[in-house]
Amino acid sequence: MLDVSIFRMIREHDFALLPALDLRKYAWGSLEVYNRDVRERMQHYRSKHDLLSWFRFWTEDWRLGSPFKGDSKYEELYGISSRRHQKMLKRIYSTFKDEDKRIHAGYDTWNAIDSFVILENCQETANFLDFGAGYGRLGVIFGDHDKVKNYIAMDSIELPYVLQNMTLSSLFPERFYEYIEYAFEKKAFTVNLAANKNIFHIPMWKWDLIEDCSIDVVSAVFVLPEIGEFGFKEFVNQVCRTVRPGGCLYLRDHLYHVGEQNHRGGHKFDTEKVLKERSFVKVYQGEYVDNEEIYGIPRIYRFEK
Repeated sequence: MLDVSIFRMIREHDFALLPALDLRKYAWGSLEVYNRDVRERMQHYRSKHDLLSWFRFWTEDWRLGSPFKGDSKYEELYGISSRRHQKMLKRIYSTFKDEDKRIHAGYDTWNAIDSFVILENCQETANFLDFGAGYGRLGVIFGDHDKVKNYIAMDSIELPYVLQNMTLSSLFPERFYEYIEYAFEKKAFTVNLAANKNIFHIPMWKWDLIEDCSIDVVSAVFVLPEIGEFGFKEFVNQVCRTVRPGGCLYLRDHLYHVGEQNHRGGHKFDTEKVLKERSFVKVYQGEYVDNEEIYGIPRIYRFEK
């Protein structure tokens, strides 16, 4: 598991090489909506028990509706997520028992929703980039799936970055490649997408490690409203650089727009407008009642470069 002190050391080293104003891209843009205690809990890593705390974020029963329940493909994905969570948690916590499924059940629902929509609506998913990957939850499924050749988890915030390392390295130790560890050992790190069934973990500020036009799908679930204007611009620019023509962008959030009164997010861009201007065409949007049938509206955009 990644030592948080090494993450901090490499981050400071890499940041020292960047112009100071560029660092604005890598801050969590909407932390001001939370009080100090919540900010600390959501940003800084303390111990492996932070993962158990994360499992309780945003998983109240009212958020966990799914319009896909009963579909055999959806239920299969839910089962995969549940079994791999069990495997992972047993490796991390010696006292974890099979019957303790309740703790990850909420994220099993979210994993099943997102992976189901992506697999049903994206023609190619071989090289998958998970931007703002939380604790690495989509990697629980896509780290070992027939339709995914390589999975990349990306973040810039300390807590989720360390949790992503914990999750993915415990599930796929033989195929997991961590940028921070390579940088600490002064070894060259490459994202080799010509390989097969690898899991790469890189910080957002090293997005340049990914080759142009090499990614089939980028996902960002409840991420874009959380990042600031500089991070949002960087995200769009890098997606346009690295997604291949015909590739997909998957989003799920509440479809925030400029001037919306109930959201004090990190940026105020109209995401839909920006994506349209940058040659993304919406090819799927779940027509469900937000906060009732589903929490956050899933959408898929095809890049017509």
